[in-house]
Amino acid sequence: MAVKTPPKSRKPSVKIVRVHADESVCDHRMKPNGGPQPGSGCPGASGYVARCGCGCGWKNAQPIRAIVEEKRSTYLGSHPHEYAVRYTDEAGDTVYAYNPEMASRFGRSDAWLRTGELRLWQEDRLIEADAALVRRRPGTVEWEIDPEWQKDQDTYAALAGKVEAAFEAGDQEALAAARAELAAHAAKVHDRVRAATAQAGLR
Repeated sequence: MAVKTPPKSRKPSVKIVRVHADESVCDHRMKPNGGPQPGSGCPGASGYVARCGCGCGWKNAQPIRAIVEEKRSTYLGSHPHEYAVRYTDEAGDTVYAYNPEMASRFGRSDAWLRTGELRLWQEDRLIEADAALVRRRPGTVEWEIDPEWQKDQDTYAALAGKVEAAFEAGDQEALAAARAELAAHAAKVHDRVRAATAQAGLR
């Protein structure tokens, strides 16, 4: 969906639960020594598991709760970004193509492809093709340009410049080489993003 101001993202919920050996939740009453109460039907707790509620699939299992709490704290400090595409629409407004349900790293692949689609959409409507892949940490408001995407854009622009220079110089050999280099770069980026998207089962 396209919105002018995406809402502040919510911090991910990472719950810690006591589990049995098969990782089913253990909500049985326990003795002070950690063993199950007689007659509770509990096979015995094997440890604790923390799972991220954002859908990214992160989890951590440990025999001691304090270790899981430490792992959770470290994880929350490096939680996957949320991704969107910032672009100018037909009304001249800056808007965001943003899916709040995809905060994981796989949302990046889908947004990366969407950036290219929106640039073509802008060109068809004679709008400056300014669609850009942006990201932010959960729990924050400000977006930033994705650095890897920007690096690929800069590389593409430099290679396109080589093609233009060779064309203007009338150097057919250099032009063919520059076009091949540009095509190879574009194919490499496309294949990498497509592979990540297919892995996530998004398209």
